[in-house]
Amino acid sequence: MAPILSGLPAVRSASFTAGMVLLACMLAACTLPGFNEEPQVYEGFVVFGFEVSAFHPCDVEETWWLHGDREGEAFDALIEAYSAATGYPQEEYRFVFVRVAGEVGPEGTYGHMGAYEREFTLTRFLGMGSSRTTCS
Repeated sequence: MAPILSGLPAVRSASFTAGMVLLACMLAACTLPGFNEEPQVYEGFVVFGFEVSAFHPCDVEETWWLHGDREGEAFDALIEAYSAATGYPQEEYRFVFVRVAGEVGPEGTYGHMGAYEREFTLTRFLGMGSSRTTCS
């Protein structure tokens, strides 16, 4: 019976080490560029269309899947302003400059057919510049 029990400290030590490695990885993920848990303000372009809901922030080389938070009020306000500026949903795929606040998710597969590397959860719609065509 002694040989079975003699391996327990090594098992406990391995479990503790694995747990600490997992914790370190989780903490590191929260500090990766482009990932945040608090809403940040961004400027960039939104576009909506059939199976498209996208935000391309200025100074970032990615386009993010765009959706609203649980309350949805900010997303509804954005859609209403976008519709007024573009004629959406009859007119689709028009890029419009916006200022928004929200949370960027971690890398993954988001949106229609996983076409986006990150998701952007809109928490506040801060304004739209429908005639603006560049970030600068």
